[in-house]
Amino acid sequence: MTVFEYFELSNSTTSIYKYAPVYTHTIEGQKVVIKKTKPQTERLESLFLWQNHLNSSGIGSVQPIEFKNSMYHVINKENWIVYPFIKGEKIQWIYE
Repeated sequence: MTVFEYFELSNSTTSIYKYAPVYTHTIEGQKVVIKKTKPQTERLESLFLWQNHLNSSGIGSVQPIEFKNSMYHVINKENWIVYPFIKGEKIQWIYE
């Protein structure tokens, strides 16, 4: 199964980030980002704990969204996480 099939993405969906696969999608009426993440599954729990620690300390951090009763999804031996989509502006890098 591909990430497109698993998350029911259109085959014409393209990544919003040129350096890694990151896709926007709508799941149950909520706009989300589907992102390939760390290859080491054992490191994902540490990532979730760190994100929770930041939030509980008053430091805003995006939290993964549970999907299909899981916080991460193994698809073709790759780990994927669903995050809420946060609208922002594209960074304009200026080098002097």
